[in-house]
Amino acid sequence: MPKSKKAKQIHKQKVPPKAQQAKLQQAGRTQLPKTDLPFSGINYFLFGIGIILLIAGYYFLAQPPSDPSLPPAEGPLSLKVAPILLVLAYVVVFPLAIFIKKVKKTPVESNQ
Repeated sequence: MPKSKKAKQIHKQKVPPKAQQAKLQQAGRTQLPKTDLPFSGINYFLFGIGIILLIAGYYFLAQPPSDPSLPPAEGPLSLKVAPILLVLAYVVVFPLAIFIKKVKKTPVESNQ
């Protein structure tokens, strides 16, 4: 569907979303332009690392102890390694994946 000249001009202008929506409706269009995604590649990478840490942590948590005389939940992997991996995933990696933002480079203007 071809865009009209008026709709193209509206897209180029910096206008608040509600005002832009009204102008687009006057131009015969009803949708706002697409925005950027909230997460970048580093966010998805960190989410993936977090999921891998969770899977490994729960896997080690379910492992039986090497000594058959110990109860199932008292193996060294269940007591030491699994909690470290799970805390690392939930407390460090997932919050980083959510809060890290990609830094946009802007040109620096000189005052000379």
